[in-house]
Amino acid sequence: MRHIILSLISLAAFVASSPAHAETFDALLEKLKNHPQVDAILAESERQNELADGELGLPDPTVSIGVNNLPTDSFSFGTERMTSKGIEFKQEIPSYSLRKARSGMRQAESTKQKLMADYAEAQLKALLIKRLVQLHMLDELEDAAKKQVALYGTIDKHLQGRAEAGSSVYGQFFAFDAEKLEVQHSLNEISQERTEAEEELRWLVGEVPDSATVENMASEWPGDAENLYPVRIAKEDVSVKRKSVDEADAAFGPNYGIQTAYMQRDSVGGNSLSDTFSVKASISIPLWASSNQKPKLRAAEAAERSAKSNYEDTKRQWLSRMNVLQNELEILLKNVAVLKKKKAALNELIASNERHF
Repeated sequence: MRHIILSLISLAAFVASSPAHAETFDALLEKLKNHPQVDAILAESERQNELADGELGLPDPTVSIGVNNLPTDSFSFGTERMTSKGIEFKQEIPSYSLRKARSGMRQAESTKQKLMADYAEAQLKALLIKRLVQLHMLDELEDAAKKQVALYGTIDKHLQGRAEAGSSVYGQFFAFDAEKLEVQHSLNEISQERTEAEEELRWLVGEVPDSATVENMASEWPGDAENLYPVRIAKEDVSVKRKSVDEADAAFGPNYGIQTAYMQRDSVGGNSLSDTFSVKASISIPLWASSNQKPKLRAAEAAERSAKSNYEDTKRQWLSRMNVLQNELEILLKNVAVLKKKKAALNELIASNERHF
């Protein structure tokens, strides 16, 4: 959550000097949609969605084949009337309300994961813009540093001329040498920052784009924290926990079962015996609810309260954070205006020095 989207987008809008081709930037955004980080979250969303469908299904039935009451003295099917060969079918039918509640919880989790994927994509987009703008800024800084190095070369020649004319300028030589070393140090730092930015761009989109500028994407902070991704995710988590309460509550409902059996009997003593068929239905009763379902229900309710508190806390935190960022943005705009004036003054100073020397 450290990638503050508003600040990065605003930075891009006011530092970049020219818009990139829309199709170029859109192509980069398309690559972000297929980023492994986003794909991993979407795969989890798909998993939860499939589990939601699976929760509604019934467990597999059981088919049993065997013999009943086979005498051990003869192991014959024709000596005892109670001996039979049988086939049984049994189907457990868990509570539909419980299965539906579990499915709803999985579906809510799937929705939450989709929202997290959108948030991850937005964070990657903010980081992409940040790095593109950084490359543009580094280009300008490097260009300015190289111009400064060239200017020092001009000054060196001027000082050499004065020294040859007999003026004492050795102290100025030393001062300019120190400044040149400082500029070289800045160039080394620029090179390091460029490497970091380019490697992160390769991680983001698999390449270093030719264009290092982005289109104007500045947006005003509307003051509504409900639309922020972290807040929306926290709110969706409340829905997931509420579904967990529904699941715990539905666990009080009965489970059902049905069982049938067909018994085939052989003739005994020359007497033909009829085959038999039986069917049974079963239903569970919450006999141990006080030590099973009730504690689980209380735990689910506590989890929901925790999620609600976390949602309120997240909303307050991000409301405060975004207000601070809005203030920083306003200061940034003022600083941009000041820096533009400073740049114009420095350009005039450089031109004046070049005329002087």
